[in-house]
Amino acid sequence: MRTTFTTLLVGIWLALFAASDRSIAQTIHAVLVADTNDGSIGAGVAENETNIASFLSSLKTLTELNVASTVIDGANFSCKSIIDSINGLNVAPDDAVFFYYAGHGFRRDGSQTQFPEFFCGGPRDPTLTLSQAVNMIQSKQPRLVIATADSCNKITEPAPVIAAAPRIADVDRKGALLRLFKDYRGSLIMSGAIPGEFSWYMTAGASLGGFFTNQLLSAINQNIVRSGARVSWEAIAADAVKPIFVPTIPPVTQNPQYLPMGLSASPAAAAVASAYVSQDQIDPANLRRFWVEDEQSRQPQAAAAPQVAAPQVAAPPYILTNREPSKFQGSFGIDLSHYTFDIDNDDATCKTQDGYSKPACSCVADWQAVSNSGVRFVYSKASDGAGVDLSFAKFWSDLKAKHEAKALFRGAYHFLRPAVDPDVQADAFLRAVGAVNGQKPAQLSPVLDIEWSNKRILPGTPEFQACPDNRRTKNDQGKYFCDMWYQMKASEIAVMAQKWIDRVEQATGLPVMIYTNPTAWWNPVLKGEGNVLLDNKRAVWTSRYSGPGPKFDSSWARQGQNGSSSWKMAPLPAGASYPPFPGKYSPSHLWQFTEAGFLENNFLTCSGRAVRKSVDMNFLPVSEDNYPVAASFAPR
Repeated sequence: MRTTFTTLLVGIWLALFAASDRSIAQTIHAVLVADTNDGSIGAGVAENETNIASFLSSLKTLTELNVASTVIDGANFSCKSIIDSINGLNVAPDDAVFFYYAGHGFRRDGSQTQFPEFFCGGPRDPTLTLSQAVNMIQSKQPRLVIATADSCNKITEPAPVIAAAPRIADVDRKGALLRLFKDYRGSLIMSGAIPGEFSWYMTAGASLGGFFTNQLLSAINQNIVRSGARVSWEAIAADAVKPIFVPTIPPVTQNPQYLPMGLSASPAAAAVASAYVSQDQIDPANLRRFWVEDEQSRQPQAAAAPQVAAPQVAAPPYILTNREPSKFQGSFGIDLSHYTFDIDNDDATCKTQDGYSKPACSCVADWQAVSNSGVRFVYSKASDGAGVDLSFAKFWSDLKAKHEAKALFRGAYHFLRPAVDPDVQADAFLRAVGAVNGQKPAQLSPVLDIEWSNKRILPGTPEFQACPDNRRTKNDQGKYFCDMWYQMKASEIAVMAQKWIDRVEQATGLPVMIYTNPTAWWNPVLKGEGNVLLDNKRAVWTSRYSGPGPKFDSSWARQGQNGSSSWKMAPLPAGASYPPFPGKYSPSHLWQFTEAGFLENNFLTCSGRAVRKSVDMNFLPVSEDNYPVAASFAPR
């Protein structure tokens, strides 16, 4: 649905550098898209188009690179024209593609990407997001891709604003531009405003254009003037994302953001395009089988491709019945995400928050069948990085009454990512659960999931070589993944997690529980830096896969393992401990004992038929009757 945007745009700069060598690109294919006919922002869009075209003209003149431009503006502006233009590009392996979009954009409520969708306006026009445009370009395997969208990323309308636009100075930039476009490899992601904020736009005055676009072009120019041939993308990014003062009434501050990923000016070993896979599209369950009980043989192994041994088979499926709580003297729960509910449907409406809940897009859960199978509590993924999980809204609504009636308790977890500001991630979670404007919805303790943040990598690429051996994983299909937390220090990860925890605890009034795997991730990655997150007896949701059911292994009670033979619970991370036995089970640590469990009763209906799917299963050594008392999970 289109909304009226009068004077704002969210500017997003996405620079995805494929693996490159030292040679100059034979051709730079420039695709410039501008909604210059728009009645509200057309004049400013035209100014942005002029400024970017001027930058490309300088690039062509000073570097003698061949720049082939395709311009989509005026009456030719449409998403179909954009798609046709990209499909029509004849890209050679050493070519580069520069994509720029200026016009209206928006963000769907259930978007799984931090980047906007283009608003092309035609009722029969296909939909297109910046991420999809980038994927189309990358499929042609150019050496270098630079994609930029100066467009709205939020459906709200602020007041107008006017300011002066900086211009690029006429200076000798040849050596600097060759360094930026020839020598660099890796990835650089920049956004004109963090999610939830606006990127402001000028529609009147002597100069027009977006504040962020102007600041970005100014940063490029100033760094070239300052550093010449030693100019760096890192310095440009740091200047481009400085807070922007916007003279509205009252004044506001616009906060751009950036993230370098393997960015360096050193030459690449080979010109192999690296396929990007959204981290959210990698089901963690497909990699958690490395976390089963024999840590020595089951945790991810690092080696060259021909030498990596296939992981051992995970524990056999476990079937939970309503007799198991009595057998194990405890309470059982399951945890879910959109992977549980997804139906393989390419319909674009299935990728939206509203459309996802339709029977053609997602499975329907019978929560009474879940309860009848011996389940006392259910957690579901609310958010991942800056995005929300498409299945969460319906889950949250469905279980509200059951939670309040203490029939089946609901909880939410957030998957922490290294690529997104922790405040942005906290905002995404709080909006998903409804803990905004002072509201404190009934729920179990919020959970922060800190584990492998995997991105697919290809052998032979700089990204593959940059990933440390002990952070690289190979699955059963021979695909490689890298835990991107390697780009941060342990102390930085702890600070990031603490910021999220502080925000969420303040907003919900509930203590946060941490989910992790102690021996395969937490202890070797965070080392002692993670201890600060576990003070005040914070509850931990520990992952350790066992045989059928939550069966305790006596070896877990040995020194250094941090398990509990008294409570018969799996090892906790270093810095955490189980409460004395006998006594009150507080903090109430959870144990995820399998990722391949089944309920006795089929609880999913997908496309009109009952479907049997495996789920993660969890155990708490507290009786079902006493579970409501333990459900706060930690003293505060």
